[in-house]
Amino acid sequence: MRKKLIIPALAFTLVGGAVVGTSHMMPAFAKDNTTNTNQEEHQDKENSAQLQKIAKISSKEAEAIALKEVPGTVKESELEEEDGVLVYGFEVQTTSGDVKDVKVNAKNGDIFKVENDDNDEGDDEGDGEENDDNIQDLQKRASLSSKEAEAIALKEVPGKVKDSELEDEDGVVVYGFEVQTTSGVKDVKVNAENGDIFKVENENNDEGDDEEDGEENDDNIQDLQQSASLSSKEAEAIALKEVPGTVKDSELEDEDGVVVYDVEVKKSAGIIKGVKVDASSGKIIKVADEEEDNDDEVEND
Repeated sequence: MRKKLIIPALAFTLVGGAVVGTSHMMPAFAKDNTTNTNQEEHQDKENSAQLQKIAKISSKEAEAIALKEVPGTVKESELEEEDGVLVYGFEVQTTSGDVKDVKVNAKNGDIFKVENDDNDEGDDEGDGEENDDNIQDLQKRASLSSKEAEAIALKEVPGKVKDSELEDEDGVVVYGFEVQTTSGVKDVKVNAENGDIFKVENENNDEGDDEEDGEENDDNIQDLQQSASLSSKEAEAIALKEVPGTVKDSELEDEDGVVVYDVEVKKSAGIIKGVKVDASSGKIIKVADEEEDNDDEVEND
């Protein structure tokens, strides 16, 4: 009888001991989990601080750029590194209810990527990834930021930019801008590598005679650009050295079989001079009053 009584008592003691032991161990596990969480949060803060040091624009500036690209309400934002590029990522709720993931280059403010937030399945994912790869390849080839290119486009065609895109046109990386002018919408394309005007055309010139004229002019411009050794900026610098003032306009054209930059320079006295610079050698071909095409002519050596 005593053995029967002792066994239950011993069993109860062991169970009780196990319960007591477990109750002592649970706070230790909880403490370890809390420590790990705190360490991860601290590491995240350090990583975020390091990324902020590298970023050239603030999150507010990036948010404004993102909302200009995709109007709506920002639900969430994050500074992160994607494919070796530092970007601000924004989840934007659009008026149609869709959620777009807009990523802005944190160094130069360019749009790095725009995609549907739920495009993780099916054909849309494949198309989105392919487009993203194309954009990244184009951005690597571009020497100008979109803001720099936009300034060049608006100098060529004053107005308001409605839309912009980085694209490949006939093997040349260009920024395309839709510019709303007082007379209509112009499509201005800026060479993303050297800042030259690649093409200017009416946005609606896709039909009829206007289309043919536009295509012919585009072909002419491209032929001239291929013949030119200097960029428009280099030619403008040469022109300003010859005639100090402010550049009002510049154009690449054919002058008696010679490809030249025709640079309009406004002097301090209000006089406008037309300075023609050889697009291959950089030599001054002609300097004339804009109203009188034969004055102050400089002979070509």
